[in-house]
Amino acid sequence: MMKNIGILIILVLCLGQQRLLGNVNHFMTMDIKIISLEEARVVLKQDWNATKIVKSVLGRYKAKNGCLLKDGRSVLFFDTYAWLVPFVDLYNDLLEADSVLLSPPPPEKIIADKNVYLKIFNDYFGSEEYDFTLKSLFTIDDKYTELEKDGIREADMFLPMVCYLGEVLSKETNGRWEVKKEKIYEYPIIQGSDDKAYDSYFCVQKIITGSHKKFSFYSAIESQLKPVKLNLSATPIINDPELIKLDGKP
Repeated sequence: MMKNIGILIILVLCLGQQRLLGNVNHFMTMDIKIISLEEARVVLKQDWNATKIVKSVLGRYKAKNGCLLKDGRSVLFFDTYAWLVPFVDLYNDLLEADSVLLSPPPPEKIIADKNVYLKIFNDYFGSEEYDFTLKSLFTIDDKYTELEKDGIREADMFLPMVCYLGEVLSKETNGRWEVKKEKIYEYPIIQGSDDKAYDSYFCVQKIITGSHKKFSFYSAIESQLKPVKLNLSATPIINDPELIKLDGKP
């Protein structure tokens, strides 16, 4: 009976971590051994030269702390348990995660999995103030910066951000998700009820990869919904009667 309870607890922990990763394949391809916190501390005592794992790696798995052992294994600490996993598995997982910025999944798959990405968005940002309105984006730039400081990696936030901002555009324009096909590539867009195409994909990609240094997710979306219209037919300043009066001329 106790053995069955132990197996059930391990399965629950596995499923919980799987949810955090947002991808079953990432979890299943890693040789993870779940151990108690006490067992993890014993492992560390046997390796005094263990190297601390950087925050950006811990952030992906939402681990509290972690160390790299001399034998090539890693120990990741969570609230109530720990992972013992080969560091090469972590390394390969991180490489695959980073590739999403330059080699993302097909747009059809992004659209099909958008609810999964939206759930990951809620895990990172919270769900109370993010209600798919333009107003909800007022705080998104500051929150993104905070998450970066906490060790959450850009690659992990990329598609969740694309899907959330896309849903904002969809709601604001009464639009729908579609695949835009160009000569050499395809990408997801929001096709508005006004028959215009709205983008959350490339604007997020450019901001995250540093093409636009200042974080401005709100501005990137607002500028599409409320484009600035220049009045090029206005009277040139040089002919402004008020300016002529200032020169003392009638």
